Amino acid sequence: MTILAVLKHPMNKSFSVTAALLVLLLSIVVTFENIYAIETVATDHRLITDYSGENKCQCPLPESADFTNSERWAWNERICLGLPANMWEFHQSPLDYYDTLAILESIKPHKKDKEGEAGAKQLFFEILSAISDPDNLPKEFLYKHILRFLKLIDPEKEYDEKEMDEFIEVITLSIKSSYISRHFLKTITSQSPYNTVLLNNKIKISGAFFAEGIDLEYSNIEPSLFITGSIVNSVAIIGAKFDKTLSFSGSVVGKFDGDSIKVEGYLFLRGGAVFKDNVILRGANIGGNLETTGSTFEGKFDGDSIKVEGYLFLRGGAVFKDEVNLMSSHINDSIQLQGSRFEKDVCLTDAIITKELVLGRNKVNQTNPQWGPKARLLLNNTTAGAIQDSLSAWYVEGTKKFVPTDLRGFRYHRIGGYSHYSDEDRAESDNIDFNFEHREVEWLKSWLASQIGHDKNFTPGPYRSLADILNQSGQEEKARKILIAIWDYKRTASNTPRHTKLSLVLQKYFFNYGYSSSWILIWWSLLVLCYAMLLWFLYSSSHLKTESNLRNQKQPNFLDFLLLSSGYAIPLARFETNINPKALPLFGRALLFTESLFGIVCASLFMAAVSGLVR
Repeated sequence: MTILAVLKHPMNKSFSVTAALLVLLLSIVVTFENIYAIETVATDHRLITDYSGENKCQCPLPESADFTNSERWAWNERICLGLPANMWEFHQSPLDYYDTLAILESIKPHKKDKEGEAGAKQLFFEILSAISDPDNLPKEFLYKHILRFLKLIDPEKEYDEKEMDEFIEVITLSIKSSYISRHFLKTITSQSPYNTVLLNNKIKISGAFFAEGIDLEYSNIEPSLFITGSIVNSVAIIGAKFDKTLSFSGSVVGKFDGDSIKVEGYLFLRGGAVFKDNVILRGANIGGNLETTGSTFEGKFDGDSIKVEGYLFLRGGAVFKDEVNLMSSHINDSIQLQGSRFEKDVCLTDAIITKELVLGRNKVNQTNPQWGPKARLLLNNTTAGAIQDSLSAWYVEGTKKFVPTDLRGFRYHRIGGYSHYSDEDRAESDNIDFNFEHREVEWLKSWLASQIGHDKNFTPGPYRSLADILNQSGQEEKARKILIAIWDYKRTASNTPRHTKLSLVLQKYFFNYGYSSSWILIWWSLLVLCYAMLLWFLYSSSHLKTESNLRNQKQPNFLDFLLLSSGYAIPLARFETNINPKALPLFGRALLFTESLFGIVCASLFMAAVSGLVR
């Protein structure tokens, strides 16, 4: 319409043509600019793309005293553009050539040192933390730490105080240039427009020093947040909601308070991270996995009432120096403990584990949990789909002693373990662990007897649960022996009354608590034989020998007395013999009367044992 209007203008034709061409050219330029802008927005509306091809952050941090140069660099040149902000790369850092990963790489040839790679990493970050707070450690003690660390890099070299002071100076300058404030992190994670212009919707910060800690309480964090390889004095994220993943992998963290947090994605506390204080995750809701692989927890790990939709990985070399509390937790997949060390209680009381409680895997020489001398495994009222374990997974480290357990109310539906070994596997290992149901009865009984307070309180529930599982897996004989062990347990428990113990002793040796009805037949046979021999002895010694107690005037033999005894030992049964029992003296009739009473008792017990009434 614009071009046609110009052409119809009453001015001269040459002017009209010239004007039309100019308007046409302008329209083409505007059209191309619009197309280019649309393409840029389609690529990512959060970037400004200039004609030189360089990407620039759409919302750079202002040049103000609120943010340091390192924070503006981290946002403007890294995070806003979808790149990880490795603070060791910041141009003001004198540690450019000292990169943390390079330092740790140089330690690897000396892994055999008692510190090990993980210990060296922890030591390095402890030095960083100590240098950042000069009052934290005396200088002599700091020198000792630094010397230990430098010896891991080059064990042959000798270091003097001057070199260690230079090391401290370099680290100090690096800390200043890697400083990140809680205000900066809260700004870019939860304040508009910064939290809406992120490329890939991720924030990745590594090698940073959070001297003030992190405070995101009751915040709603939309992007994934990765704080890796950093020093964080404290983490306060109570009631916060993270729409994606939250990670503190490889960092050194002070107190971690994540009470009632909700993480829609994964929560990573793995990768050799060190948590110097308590980790609180009470009432947390994790949409993916919660992973602690390879990390060290020096304080209490408190996950009371936590809900994890994926796996709970407490495996793979993690070290828990204090209690692990997962009471009333709900793990929608499996919880895995293999390969980690637990110094104190692991409490799973009232927990629900939908799939497996994993203490071992189907591999020869699989690393088992390492239970410290003060460790206990509390499974009171825990529900699990299955147990996946190995024989030694239940032993205190370095011993054949079972870790103390609480199995009261522990319910599980399947039992697994090592199985189906090839000849090659058996040749490689002298300690093959068989499936749970294939283990020796004595091992199973010892496992049950490892319960806390087993000798003081009679708690038959764990025995019955195991017997039910063994029955389901076709191991009826082992199940029967476990059920028998219940009454052996009650007979020896300290809180069992004396009269009950006496009764159980009689039941044990008379008919094996009702589980061996054939024992009653043996006792009955002995009863018949003993009374027959006693009557025969009395007759032979003339105490019963009179003409009136004989039938057909024939002298009885031992078979007659055996038949007589059998008739009185079996209720309602009498056998024809040469002896007239009614004509016997009072003493003889008394013997037969007592035998009939014992016979009634034996018959009653036999019927009760066969029907299962006394089990």
